[in-house]
Amino acid sequence: MKSYLFLLIILLKPIFIYSQTNLADNSEIVKNSLNGLELINDQWNREVLFSVENKNEQFIYLKQVQNTLFAISQIRIGNQYDEYLNVFTINSSNRHRVKLNNVKFGIFNSANFRLKDNKVSIFVSNEKLVEYQYDLEDKELINVLSMKIQGHASAGRSSYRSSFPSRSGRFRIEFKDVDLILHKMKIVEDDFAGDLLVPISSKTLISQQYDGSWSFGSGVWNNEETKFYFDNTGAVACIWELDVEKNTLNKIVPEHEAFNPFIINNETEKVLGFFLGNSIMIAKPGK
Repeated sequence: MKSYLFLLIILLKPIFIYSQTNLADNSEIVKNSLNGLELINDQWNREVLFSVENKNEQFIYLKQVQNTLFAISQIRIGNQYDEYLNVFTINSSNRHRVKLNNVKFGIFNSANFRLKDNKVSIFVSNEKLVEYQYDLEDKELINVLSMKIQGHASAGRSSYRSSFPSRSGRFRIEFKDVDLILHKMKIVEDDFAGDLLVPISSKTLISQQYDGSWSFGSGVWNNEETKFYFDNTGAVACIWELDVEKNTLNKIVPEHEAFNPFIINNETEKVLGFFLGNSIMIAKPGK
């Protein structure tokens, strides 16, 4: 019996060492890929803003209109997905949820979730064009239109973005292959094209080898245009804060499954939100 235990320890020992070495190497992976950035470690406090019961469900899209959030979630069933529209008001128990069958286009369109006469219109389509309206005052979600589509309906998933301009356009972050590049922009007058934003300087802040350490996803600027938040997968997966004024990079959300950071206007403050499985989370700096 002892000989079997000894053999088991010998077999498991290299696996344990390999796992510990990988974890220890993560900080070195990050440091070696940075150019002029200081790596800091100041994790933020995280809490659940909204979640659904099914642990296999995952949020994939969110749109805020005034104090109401419209979130799309999905459950994978074989090679297909069941998708849901979730509507909820911040700091309120008011909730609405409707299943969206075989969605082909519309829900991710930038023209969707338009506000008119205190009502938000949400267009989706499958075999039919369907319109929902959400009344911000009465807090009611109703189906107001269902009509058969004539002709071909093109797919309308949200396209991958690789360029993220700040609010005024004076900064722009670009994800280019394995690099994260900061462009500083200025307005140039053109007699034919009008005012153009052109880069006056560009600097690669993160650069890596093709080893899968960095795989940039989505990002968002704060309103002050001083910080850029982005998600990443790979060996250094999580959500990061890039401070372009202080030239620092901070891993604010350590969970590897966290993705898609966005800014939520929460009545008295603006907070950072992100998706984590079946939950919409918010993160705030620790006091």
